[in-house]
Amino acid sequence: MTTRALAAQGEQVINTDTYVSSALAFSVQAYLPKINDGSGGSVAVDYDIRVEVTGAAPVELLAQNGRRVGVVPGRSQAIVVARTGTVQAEPDDWNFFIRPNTPNAFATISAAYSQAEVQTLRTCLVDHGLMKAE
Repeated sequence: MTTRALAAQGEQVINTDTYVSSALAFSVQAYLPKINDGSGGSVAVDYDIRVEVTGAAPVELLAQNGRRVGVVPGRSQAIVVARTGTVQAEPDDWNFFIRPNTPNAFATISAAYSQAEVQTLRTCLVDHGLMKAE
């Protein structure tokens, strides 16, 4: 289980990566590993990878053949799950799920809090289902 911080265009996510992050100021593409191709560098069906973008620029996730799996918007998270591959006699296919919120969005309130800080905290509580939006 390893983590990867994207630093350039076209980086390869490897079969041991479970978490990929990007704090880049420009959009990038990243290639997901092969699925079930029999090599030591592929992943099994149901293998999942969490992708988090902490900056403003999106990350486009691609299968090895260049097909788009999904785009993770800035300041968001997604999960990709391996669905089919060589053993299933099908091209690599990934399920792509955007997570509804990101833990990085939570902000603490200072001793002399402002209206903006109160609104941020309220938004986080509503997004996490801990408070009704009324």
